[in-house]
Amino acid sequence: MNASAQKACFHAILREAWPRHAAKRAARAAGAPVATAKAWVAGRCIPSAETLLRMAERDERLAAAIRRRLDALDHPRAAPAGADGGAAARSFVAPPGGAALALAVRG
Repeated sequence: MNASAQKACFHAILREAWPRHAAKRAARAAGAPVATAKAWVAGRCIPSAETLLRMAERDERLAAAIRRRLDALDHPRAAPAGADGGAAARSFVAPPGGAALALAVRG
Protein backbone atom coordinates (compact mmCIF):
# COMPACT_ATOMS: atom_id res chain seq x y z
CA MET A 1 0.00 0.00 0.00
CA ASN A 2 1.43 3.36 -0.93
CA ALA A 3 1.66 6.27 1.49
CA SER A 4 -1.31 8.09 0.03
CA ALA A 5 -3.54 5.00 0.38
CA GLN A 6 -2.37 4.56 3.98
CA LYS A 7 -3.26 8.15 4.77
CA ALA A 8 -6.67 7.83 3.10
CA CYS A 9 -7.41 4.65 5.02
CA PHE A 10 -6.38 6.14 8.33
CA HIS A 11 -8.40 9.29 7.64
CA ALA A 12 -11.48 7.15 6.89
CA ILE A 13 -11.02 5.23 10.14
CA LEU A 14 -10.67 8.43 12.15
CA ARG A 15 -13.79 9.93 10.61
CA GLU A 16 -15.74 6.73 11.13
CA ALA A 17 -14.74 6.59 14.78
CA TRP A 18 -15.12 10.30 15.46
CA PRO A 19 -17.28 12.20 12.95
CA ARG A 20 -16.87 15.34 15.07
CA HIS A 21 -13.82 16.66 16.91
CA ALA A 22 -11.60 13.95 15.40
CA ALA A 23 -8.32 15.78 16.05
CA LYS A 24 -9.08 16.44 19.70
CA ARG A 25 -10.20 12.86 20.30
CA ALA A 26 -7.25 11.39 18.38
CA ALA A 27 -4.84 13.54 20.39
CA ARG A 28 -6.40 12.38 23.64
CA ALA A 29 -6.30 8.70 22.62
CA ALA A 30 -2.70 8.92 21.43
CA GLY A 31 -1.40 11.14 24.20
CA ALA A 32 -0.13 13.41 21.42
CA PRO A 33 -0.36 17.16 20.83
CA VAL A 34 -3.52 18.38 19.10
CA ALA A 35 -1.35 19.85 16.32
CA THR A 36 -0.04 16.37 15.54
CA ALA A 37 -3.54 14.93 15.51
CA LYS A 38 -4.67 17.73 13.21
CA ALA A 39 -1.96 16.65 10.76
CA TRP A 40 -3.31 13.08 10.93
CA VAL A 41 -6.87 14.23 10.30
CA ALA A 42 -5.74 16.46 7.43
CA GLY A 43 -3.93 13.50 5.86
CA ARG A 44 -0.46 15.05 6.03
CA CYS A 45 0.93 12.12 8.00
CA ILE A 46 -0.18 9.06 9.95
CA PRO A 47 0.79 7.70 13.38
CA SER A 48 3.07 4.73 13.86
CA ALA A 49 1.55 1.28 14.32
CA GLU A 50 2.50 1.45 18.00
CA THR A 51 0.63 4.73 18.42
CA LEU A 52 -2.38 3.38 16.56
CA LEU A 53 -2.46 0.35 18.86
CA ARG A 54 -2.28 2.61 21.90
CA MET A 55 -5.12 4.72 20.50
CA ALA A 56 -7.30 1.67 19.88
CA GLU A 57 -6.56 0.39 23.37
CA ARG A 58 -7.67 3.68 24.91
CA ASP A 59 -10.75 4.36 22.77
CA GLU A 60 -13.42 1.77 22.03
CA ARG A 61 -14.94 3.74 19.13
CA LEU A 62 -11.62 3.73 17.30
CA ALA A 63 -11.06 0.06 18.08
CA ALA A 64 -14.52 -0.72 16.69
CA ALA A 65 -13.82 1.23 13.49
CA ILE A 66 -10.56 -0.70 13.03
CA ARG A 67 -12.34 -4.01 13.69
CA ARG A 68 -14.91 -3.16 11.02
CA ARG A 69 -12.11 -2.49 8.53
CA LEU A 70 -10.40 -5.75 9.44
CA ASP A 71 -13.67 -7.65 9.10
CA ALA A 72 -14.07 -6.10 5.66
CA LEU A 73 -10.75 -7.74 4.74
CA ASP A 74 -12.13 -11.12 5.77
CA HIS A 75 -15.40 -10.51 3.91
CA PRO A 76 -14.63 -8.21 0.94
CA ARG A 77 -18.23 -8.12 -0.29
CA ALA A 78 -19.25 -6.62 3.06
CA ALA A 79 -16.62 -3.87 2.70
CA PRO A 80 -18.00 -0.40 3.26
CA ALA A 81 -18.37 1.30 -0.11
CA GLY A 82 -16.97 4.77 0.20
CA ALA A 83 -15.45 7.03 -2.39
CA ASP A 84 -12.72 4.40 -2.91
CA GLY A 85 -15.20 1.55 -3.35
CA GLY A 86 -13.87 -0.09 -0.20
CA ALA A 87 -10.29 -0.31 -1.48
CA ALA A 88 -8.90 1.32 1.67
CA ALA A 89 -10.73 -1.20 3.82
CA ARG A 90 -9.38 -4.17 1.87
CA SER A 91 -5.79 -2.96 2.09
CA PHE A 92 -5.73 -1.69 5.66
CA VAL A 93 -3.30 -4.17 7.24
CA ALA A 94 -0.67 -4.00 4.50
CA PRO A 95 1.65 -1.52 6.26
CA PRO A 96 4.35 -2.83 8.61
CA GLY A 97 2.89 -3.60 12.00
CA GLY A 98 -0.48 -4.47 10.48
CA ALA A 99 -0.40 -8.03 11.78
CA ALA A 100 0.22 -6.76 15.29
CA LEU A 101 -2.69 -4.39 14.86
CA ALA A 102 -4.96 -7.20 13.72
CA LEU A 103 -4.00 -9.37 16.66
CA ALA A 104 -4.28 -6.59 19.20
CA VAL A 105 -7.64 -5.33 18.00
CA ARG A 106 -9.20 -8.73 17.40
CA GLY A 107 -7.62 -10.37 20.45
